[in-house]
Amino acid sequence: MEMPRQVRRALVLLWISLAAGLVLSIVETVPLESEGDPAWEWIFWGVIAIGYGITALLLVFAARRHNWARWVLLALTFLAVAFMLYPWDWMTAEHYREMLDPSTAVLFVMDFVGLYWLFSGSGAAWYRNK
Repeated sequence: MEMPRQVRRALVLLWISLAAGLVLSIVETVPLESEGDPAWEWIFWGVIAIGYGITALLLVFAARRHNWARWVLLALTFLAVAFMLYPWDWMTAEHYREMLDPSTAVLFVMDFVGLYWLFSGSGAAWYRNK
């Protein structure tokens, strides 16, 4: 069965969101205070690179019709939103403003629209009828 147009659009939207998020991370992210440890910045950017790499792999697997990949993408998206909204003790008001700016909100909307398309209509049928 050929990939439905809805799934193709969902994956394109998710790839655009991933690429825009990566650019946004590079341009706008300021690592948290390292308390003088120069290794912190390498760790910080390493975690970001691993996160984006895992997401890219999940998109590849979702495009290859692996049902588990779309479920993991959904779970990770919800976890990311929960992480950003949780009032962590170490987060300042400035960090929240940076994390919850309109560009981040747009990326999450794109993610949820793409995931909705993967889980509804012809997207759900495509994964179900493997």
